[in-house]
Amino acid sequence: MRSNLFKRLSRRNFYRILAAVSILGLFLRLEAARELSRDYAAVTNPSAYTDMYTYQEFAKSIIDGSFDFEQGFYYQPFYYTVFLPVIYRIAGTGHWPVIIVQSLLGAATIWLIGLTFAMLFGKPTGLIGALLVALNRYLIFYTSFTLFAILQSFWISLLVYLALVASRSNKPIHWGLVGVVNGFAVVTRGNALLFVPLILIFVLMRMRGSVRRSICAALLFGVGVVVPQVPYALVNYKAHGKWFGASSAASAVLSLGNTPESPPGGREAETGAGPMEYPLSYHEWIRMDSIDGDARVSVPQQITRWIRDEPLAWLELKFRMFLLFWNKTEIPNNVALPDTGGGSQLSLIRVPFLVDFLVIGSLGIAGMIYSISRRKVKLFNTFTISMIMAYCAATIIFYVLARFRLPMVPLLCGYSGYGLTVFLGGIANRKNLVADSHRRLFSLLVMVFSFVFVGWGYEVYRYQWEATIIRYVRPHGIRIALEDRTVYKDHGPQTFGGWVPVSIVDTAKITKTFKVKPENGNRPRSIALRFPVFARAAGTLKYSVELESDKHQPNWETVTVQPGLHWIETQLSVVSLELESVVVAFFNENAYSDVHLLFDTQRDYRRTKVAAKGTSEFGEWVSELVIYR
Repeated sequence: MRSNLFKRLSRRNFYRILAAVSILGLFLRLEAARELSRDYAAVTNPSAYTDMYTYQEFAKSIIDGSFDFEQGFYYQPFYYTVFLPVIYRIAGTGHWPVIIVQSLLGAATIWLIGLTFAMLFGKPTGLIGALLVALNRYLIFYTSFTLFAILQSFWISLLVYLALVASRSNKPIHWGLVGVVNGFAVVTRGNALLFVPLILIFVLMRMRGSVRRSICAALLFGVGVVVPQVPYALVNYKAHGKWFGASSAASAVLSLGNTPESPPGGREAETGAGPMEYPLSYHEWIRMDSIDGDARVSVPQQITRWIRDEPLAWLELKFRMFLLFWNKTEIPNNVALPDTGGGSQLSLIRVPFLVDFLVIGSLGIAGMIYSISRRKVKLFNTFTISMIMAYCAATIIFYVLARFRLPMVPLLCGYSGYGLTVFLGGIANRKNLVADSHRRLFSLLVMVFSFVFVGWGYEVYRYQWEATIIRYVRPHGIRIALEDRTVYKDHGPQTFGGWVPVSIVDTAKITKTFKVKPENGNRPRSIALRFPVFARAAGTLKYSVELESDKHQPNWETVTVQPGLHWIETQLSVVSLELESVVVAFFNENAYSDVHLLFDTQRDYRRTKVAAKGTSEFGEWVSELVIYR
């Protein structure tokens, strides 16, 4: 699939245009930073609860010598132990020196993508890919913040470029340089470790003609990967008495995205900046991981147990994360574009000619498919696509955030350039219309599929298929065993969940069935039902909760509910439960109209009945059965 849309560019003109595109990208980043530093406080004065603030404070403590090395490195350390301190020492601790350096890294990334994809698919593809990097809204946006996304995007772009150079030269020393860059990417964010086996395989395939040179190249690459990590690993070993590598946060980040309660991403799009959801199982797993002695159960062990007990449930969660990774959604955390406010809606960061992931992801997927459908597929093309997919896998192993996906966007911009040249070239080529009709149809179908998948793939699954599939892969709902209690529930997480408020007047009476696992004959200390209510205004809620087997008169309780979301817990007058227990909740029909119950429309076990309607039309009632031991 070669494009005839563009005339051949001379080498000199190519470099001139690429330089102009890189300078354009540099200008856009600096201008956007100027506006953001005026309108968005997170640039100049980040909240103490954000990673930006933490990195800044750590970097300052490195400079003044107050950093506590005896605690080791919890976060990935390179950004706040080397990158920021060097900038601060040279140019001071203001926000502009960091912005300028990260803008220059952004311009360098544009240059690298242009060179890489020009060598891979031709100069027009390289220039279009570079232009898309220059115009990417979120690469521009994140340049203003002390977060490692921009640095990591540079490392990965440099890594792929150097791998291409090394594959052409076949010199072992070049593979050693690739290893060093990979090592710096690892100490910037640990998921770059997944690149190591992939690159080693590529090294051996490229240098298979000489066993000695292959071994030498692989060794040099391995040493290059390890060397940047050694100082940090030694500090962590001294601090903790065991090997953690460069960071000791692996258990925490693994727990966030791999518990039975985990949402697929940090926060919903358009919700603004803020904390992620930390469910009960996360805290329990961290507690068990921190125990000393034989009682300790590490997070990897707990993940393995869950996979063993519910393999399909774990795979379903990872599939949801995969769909979310490739979705147009930009998941906020420390910062969010909707929060910028203040300035005009026509400010640079919001102008329509900047491109978002809907364009980059769609064209990028199309470009990758086009590239592997050619009669002769280049080995390095297969390698680069494998790097992208490895990064995707390395992200969904943990959890999905916009700033975690961002470092792979420059490579997707390169493939977007190829997808665009192939698609437009096919339209422009009027020769052999009959012979090329199948190819044109294939190109069109691929492009349509890519845009539909990126634009609506996750949403279609979420709202049309998730409830049915969850009912199949996790038929008993969720059971969370904590230190002093066991919690049963059928609803999913609030983040990326289907929680909707339903007026209490519309429910009146709810019958809820829980699938309860026998507690090995142990008599529970007490049993309670927890459920949230959402109040638009302050009001009074009158309710009664009991087991269906109880034949007593309802025992009404009255609570005053303040505006917002609140959980109510009520004790049940029972001392044991059968395998399958039914809880009945009665609600006063004249309850305050502004107080609502919550139902999860993305779960449908058919274990919730509303009044005389039978199975709830709203999904599963958000409620928990708590058995205290």
